[in-house]
Amino acid sequence: MLLLASGQAVSTAELVDGVWGDNPPTRAISAVRTYVYRLRRALEPNPVGSHVLRSVGDGYALDIAVDALDAKVFERQVIDARQHDERGRVAEAADLLSGALALYRGEPLAGVPGPYAQAQRTRLVEQRLMVLEDRLDLDLMSGRHAQIVGELAGLVTAHPLRERMLAQRMVALYRCGQPTMALDGFGASRRHLVAELGVEPGPLLRELHQQILAGNDIAYPPGRSPITSGQRLPRPAQLPAAVPDFTGRAAIVEQVAESVLASDGSTMPTSVISGLGGVGKTALAVYVAHRVKAHFPDGQLYVDLHGVDEEPARPQLVLNSFLGALGIGENAVPAGLDERAALLRSVLAGRKVLLVLDNAHDAGQVAPLLPGTGSCAVLVTSRSRIASLPGARTFELPVFDTDEALTLLRRVVGPRTATPEPAARAVVDACGNLPLAVRISASRLASRPNWTLPLLAERLSDQCGRLDELRLGDVAVANTFRLGYDQLDSESAHAFRLLSISGLHGFSRYSAAAMLDRPPAVAERLCEQLVDLSLLESVGPGRYRYHDLVRLYACDRARESEPSGDRVAALTRLLDFHLTVAITTTACGLSTGAVPMSLAADAHTLMPLADMSATRTWLTSDAEGHGASDTLYRLVQSVELDSIAGFDALVGRMLCASRDPAVAEAAPGRPLLALDRLARIDIGLARVRASCAQEDSRTLSQIAFVAAVAATMRQQLDVARACYQRVFDLSRNAGDVRGEVLATAGLGRTAAMLGDMDAAYALAEKGVSLSRDHADQHAEAFVMHVFVQIAQLRGDDEHAAALRAEVVRLWLAAKQPVPGETNWMPSGIFDWSQPKTGVGAWLGLLGHALADLDQGELARACWHQASELLAGLGHSHTVELRSLVNAAA
Repeated sequence: MLLLASGQAVSTAELVDGVWGDNPPTRAISAVRTYVYRLRRALEPNPVGSHVLRSVGDGYALDIAVDALDAKVFERQVIDARQHDERGRVAEAADLLSGALALYRGEPLAGVPGPYAQAQRTRLVEQRLMVLEDRLDLDLMSGRHAQIVGELAGLVTAHPLRERMLAQRMVALYRCGQPTMALDGFGASRRHLVAELGVEPGPLLRELHQQILAGNDIAYPPGRSPITSGQRLPRPAQLPAAVPDFTGRAAIVEQVAESVLASDGSTMPTSVISGLGGVGKTALAVYVAHRVKAHFPDGQLYVDLHGVDEEPARPQLVLNSFLGALGIGENAVPAGLDERAALLRSVLAGRKVLLVLDNAHDAGQVAPLLPGTGSCAVLVTSRSRIASLPGARTFELPVFDTDEALTLLRRVVGPRTATPEPAARAVVDACGNLPLAVRISASRLASRPNWTLPLLAERLSDQCGRLDELRLGDVAVANTFRLGYDQLDSESAHAFRLLSISGLHGFSRYSAAAMLDRPPAVAERLCEQLVDLSLLESVGPGRYRYHDLVRLYACDRARESEPSGDRVAALTRLLDFHLTVAITTTACGLSTGAVPMSLAADAHTLMPLADMSATRTWLTSDAEGHGASDTLYRLVQSVELDSIAGFDALVGRMLCASRDPAVAEAAPGRPLLALDRLARIDIGLARVRASCAQEDSRTLSQIAFVAAVAATMRQQLDVARACYQRVFDLSRNAGDVRGEVLATAGLGRTAAMLGDMDAAYALAEKGVSLSRDHADQHAEAFVMHVFVQIAQLRGDDEHAAALRAEVVRLWLAAKQPVPGETNWMPSGIFDWSQPKTGVGAWLGLLGHALADLDQGELARACWHQASELLAGLGHSHTVELRSLVNAAA
């Protein structure tokens, strides 16, 4: 199996199926590995040398020279022979086929067991017989009937049901002057066919029988003169020239080429390349077509189907063009679409022709143009995902990676980009690595000797004018996007425009539902329609993003077509949605207090977050699109301290991130400034007071708690202590035990900050006891965490580390997520401008995220790496990190 795969990987599952079929042994995979080990030892006696048998993913590949396998040499010689035959060199073609047939020495894969070997034996035997018949045809064309008449007698006896061989023997006998024997052979064959299969001989044998009875000259094979005259059907060569500076795409070129050549003789390979406008689909298809055209000696047909134009090409006219290129006169072409499609299939039957159908609209346009024979292949490009073509293999073509984009820029511009510089990277980044945009930018620079790369980068830096810069003559990136946009119906076009205005790089179907004011299922359907037209990218189930340049184009269309009031309303719904997520987070247990119902958003935008794990998963995926994922994460975690203020902070940060690019760019990796957070708390208090018609004890307690936090951050500790005491009194009156615990913890922390460590310790112990009396493990973990802070303020690092280990144990025992940065790395502790410190901090955070996902070993590894890194810097939080490592052991 590995040999016949020609260096391609074969998975372990395929090996098991191929060797044992439906009856594998109990430990089939172990057996495969054992066989591979033995095979490797036999093929690679020197383990230091090159590896012949490679492990590739969940499988193996065998690297051998092309000429080392007879089956591949056979196939190449057959292709060469057919090319000679096309050029009228019949004798050379016959010699090549004879040489190929000589490679067969008995039954292929004789004695090799298993279903794969049996299938390959059948295929190779049939392949040999078909090539043998081709060679006999060439012998008859060359007048060598006398030399092969004896060989044919044995072949007919061995294969009495192969009508082509029967016809060849009749022709050879007739040309040798033995018409009686030829007719007798026909009669014997007819009786055998009727007796064995109950069918009469086919039209070829019947026609030969009539010609011999009439004593006519016989042209065999049909349509060919006894000595080739060269009067064959034309060999169209319609492929456009390949792009001379075709760049990159090495992996997908190999995959598409392999797909085009993947015919097993019975099924026709159809390959579809889809992708965004300007991504290089046509360039790739033409490049691959030129690469494989030697395998299609009967010709290559090409057509631009104008799939994104206002009037796509009609299949009926394309068929007329194809048939004319194949030598069918205009008078012989039928009028109807179905009749023309059938004639194309008939003309292409048995011929090796490659069809490149460029820029297709949909499957309905492509289907009538498909051949009906496995000897042909079809390569389609389309912006739409044509998923309904039977047996088609689809390739989604992405934009360039940065290295490929830089390579194209250098090839087009020349020596001015020989030395890598930040400006070159800035240019391709502004182009979004879109091949068309990179080529336009490079061509503009190449045609303007006075321009420099930094100047071009500066011109492209302005998002508002970027699409205007990406234009060269009649070729423009915006025009390419317009062709796709014009295909949208009104509802999809509205979604395309409105979803772009938030500035989000990525978003979920729930964010889309909020902006469009539609249920999530409807929003997802609209997004998927945009994905099908390559105007939006799918980056996961229910998650989407724009290419940067497509988003700019969509924003331009939104400013033209969407009233400003509608745009503001959409952004407002998006912010309300994220507020709803914060409320959902509270419901899942990340907050300790109730939320006024007046803060709830529309019900249809509420995302079903079943638990804290689901909530945190959303925060680390959907929030990422805002360029401020870590900020959002910390803000929602801060809900444990002040739920109302946390919500408002979330909204405020979202508003900044969506409207102010500078804030969005600066947000990742930076703790919130204290002043910023204080402002958010003040806004939150104002909103709560304004929204509460009736202030019950619980709401008043929340307000007092937030006021206490704000006073603490302002170092107004006497005010903070009074506010915490009010929280305690209100909570006790309301029977809110958790509120009492939080207030006690706050009083303890305030006492510690005032220097009264004895009181602080007593209050912390009281809070722990109170939470344990009521079996509130969540509250216990929180107050224990405050206990950690008190110990740190006292300078008792050992006690703090021990307490921290207990906090982690409590969270893990309750299968709740361990608190993240705001709970174990207060703002100001880390200098985020220092790379090593930042890496250590992020490793610590990653450990917490992995612990949330029950990935204990990976979490422990992250904490260990963080502690080692920060220990080398002499950082005080090394002890705390090591306690996490020990607790997770």
